[in-house]
Amino acid sequence: PCFKTTLSAGDRSALALAFFFATLRRDPNLANRIVILDDPFSSQDRFRRAATQYLIGRLAEDCDQVIVLSHDPHFLNALEQDTQAAGIARLQTSAAGNAVEISPCDLGAIIGCPLSAERARLTAYVSAGQGAPIDVARAIRPVLEGHLRQAAPGTFNGMNMLGDMISAIRAAEPGDAIHRF
Repeated sequence: PCFKTTLSAGDRSALALAFFFATLRRDPNLANRIVILDDPFSSQDRFRRAATQYLIGRLAEDCDQVIVLSHDPHFLNALEQDTQAAGIARLQTSAAGNAVEISPCDLGAIIGCPLSAERARLTAYVSAGQGAPIDVARAIRPVLEGHLRQAAPGTFNGMNMLGDMISAIRAAEPGDAIHRF
């Protein structure tokens, strides 16, 4: 038995991140450090994602600069809302011929309608049988989560995952806003 064979991917990721944060906290020169985190919450459940968000927010207050790379706009938005650090810059990369272009990122616009491509993929599959089944399968979860977040904004946010949402709906009492789902 070892960490590699007894811990889940989420447990290994959380443990590695905890060791990383502990090492940073011991650094006497932390205030002058630039820290880069690449998808620090991959394979994490809702509680660990929230804890990671909190720890990154505190780290941003204590370091010269913290850079968070991610594909999850909801996590980045929640992180930004939780962080009291000043000078947050949102950047995105995109292909520009044979190069990569870095430009400002409008997180609000992305979150406002992040699922249009996935919805189009599902519609094309249902109406015309178009699309690779694996791509269609990958689109189902984010579309369902996005729909539930939009339908019950006071109940579900970007940190809620589909399993949590289903559990809350099943546990809802008559009269609860989500009982009708």
